[in-house]
Amino acid sequence: ALPVIFVAVMGFMAAVTPISAPSVSLEGKQIWILRSMPICGAEVLKAKLRFHCIVSVPVAVAGSLVIGIVYDIGLFETIAVMLGASILFVLCGLLGIIFNLCFPRLDWDNEAEPVKQSMAVLFTMFGMVLLSFVFLGGTIGLMNLFEENLKLLAVYLMIWLFCVIAFALYRVMVTWGGRKFETL
Repeated sequence: ALPVIFVAVMGFMAAVTPISAPSVSLEGKQIWILRSMPICGAEVLKAKLRFHCIVSVPVAVAGSLVIGIVYDIGLFETIAVMLGASILFVLCGLLGIIFNLCFPRLDWDNEAEPVKQSMAVLFTMFGMVLLSFVFLGGTIGLMNLFEENLKLLAVYLMIWLFCVIAFALYRVMVTWGGRKFETL
């Protein structure tokens, strides 16, 4: 059960670092500059997600590697923690952008307002805590269905399920989100 707990802990870390959640709102009154460029809104959102992933996923992988070495949980368990943590950080980026498109705050006077006082950041943080609990509970529930030597398979199945969720959110971000960004 240690890899499951470690992935959930990394999910809680993702919850407190929603880099992408205020990214659209931080454009503020200068959002017209991005909208006037000859690129579609989906490309802008992909760039914001890419930046979130460049900053957060290497930290998740390094933290997972350190956890694997310190607790000596084995190679496949360490890989599971790395993959699980990475997908949770990617989900945090996707949720942050989608929530920020739902609740943009472009009329701020101080940069701290969209970062500290926006609904997008709040919903992203609570959403990631909820997803971490879902990962923890779902994996433990699946583990009860498998024999002792196949328990790690439950972790990989939940990681696969979360990859499917991430792909669905990515499609929402690219299609609906791109159109929504162009109307802000």
